[in-house]
Formats: sequence, C-alpha cells, structure tokens
Amino acid sequence: MARFFAVAQFLVAQAVVIVAGGHCLAVVGAFERRLVVVLDLVDFLLVAVIVLGLAGVALVLVVFVWHGFRLTGGPHRNPGRT
Repeated sequence: MARFFAVAQFLVAQAVVIVAGGHCLAVVGAFERRLVVVLDLVDFLLVAVIVLGLAGVALVLVVFVWHGFRLTGGPHRNPGRT
C-alpha cells in the first residue's frame, strides 16, 4: 500500500509542475515574445518527458501486477497456468 501512495504522490507532484509551468508562461508572455517561444518549446519537452515517465511508471506497475506483486524469487505460481 505504501508503494501505491508513493506512486500517487509522484503523479500529483508531476501535475503540479505542469500547472506551474503553464502559469509561468502566461506571465512571461506579456514581456518577451521570443522568450515565450523558447519557454513553450521547453514546456513542450518537459510535458513530453513527463508523459513518457508516466508511461514508464504505468508499464512498471503493469509488470509488477502481472508477476503477482513479487519483485524477487521465481515465477508466479498460478494453478491455471503451466
């Protein structure tokens, strides 16, 4: 259960970063047009990295669940499988 809360806290922190980045771009956009273009690119790349990170976290969680919540040891023993 602690791992679930750690993952949830991680996802909330990433959402806060995305929202804060959007607000910063709105403020800077009033002062310097070129800087906004650069920051838009950086923000886009940041969001892309975050989305890829979330996809990686989801993949790790799927593999973790698929293997029966076991990180070490032999394969998961399921009576329905051979």
